[in-house]
Amino acid sequence: MEILFRNLQAFEQCHHVYGDTFVNDYITFISCLVGATKDVEVLAQNENLKNMLSSDEAVSNLFHNLIIENVLSPESFLSGLWEELNLHCRKRRHKWKANLKQVYFNNPLTGISLYSLSYKRCALSFNCDKYLIPLYFLFMISKYLIQILRNVSSFHFLFS
Repeated sequence: MEILFRNLQAFEQCHHVYGDTFVNDYITFISCLVGATKDVEVLAQNENLKNMLSSDEAVSNLFHNLIIENVLSPESFLSGLWEELNLHCRKRRHKWKANLKQVYFNNPLTGISLYSLSYKRCALSFNCDKYLIPLYFLFMISKYLIQILRNVSSFHFLFS
């Protein structure tokens, strides 16, 4: 597969009209998206990338090798998309959302305990005692389950 892309790159570099480097620009753009094996996995799950190689690591290594001495030209057909992507990633709220999701809500039990805690606070403020007792137990159980599962290394695969 790498030989095919290398030949396409060489052909385009030898016979291109100024500014028309579609293959090189596409390879550079995709290689920036698939910097790690996890990126390939996510793009393949969302059907943005079809992996026809043996593994996700092979795809990542392929694009890593193809990007050597490749540059995305400013006149590229992907330059507008590149700028939009960078603007999206620079926004503070998107960084916060990604950080919140990766650090605090990396497993479902965290969401359950946050929901039960907020419901408990709401029930306390409105004096709804009949709903408070079952939710308090749900909160306590989920809180201790999170602590237990974080301490047991054999359950780490469930939340990664």
